Order: sequence, then structure tokens, then C-alpha cells
Amino acid sequence: MTPGSPAVEHITARAHRVPTETPEADGTLEWDSTSGLLCLSAVDIALSDAAARSLDAAREPERD
Repeated sequence: MTPGSPAVEHITARAHRVPTETPEADGTLEWDSTSGLLCLSAVDIALSDAAARSLDAAREPERD
């Protein structure tokens, strides 16, 4: 990992199987469900003082 790079705190993965209403085929294979994978991650990002001030300034409403 490069210094200053975000660190991954944890990853959660879940596999899901969704049945089809009827069996399906494409001429070579047949199946009765579809599978999917959902991955969630938490990343710890440390900002420098200048970057944090820049983000704060972008959130503040403009003043007349």
C-alpha cells in the first residue's frame, strides 16, 4: 500500500440466488435461477488539512 492511500477497513460479500419464473435455456445450457454477488466495503480515508479545508469550503454557502 502506498503511504497516504485509503485503507480498506472491511469487506462484506453476499451471494444471492434468484429463481427464474420458468426454466430458461440458450441452446447450450439450461438454468432455473440467476446468481449475483453483492460486495460492500468500508474505506478509511485520511485527508490532509488542506484537503479537509477545501471540502469544508465547497459545502459552505456563498456569502454576499
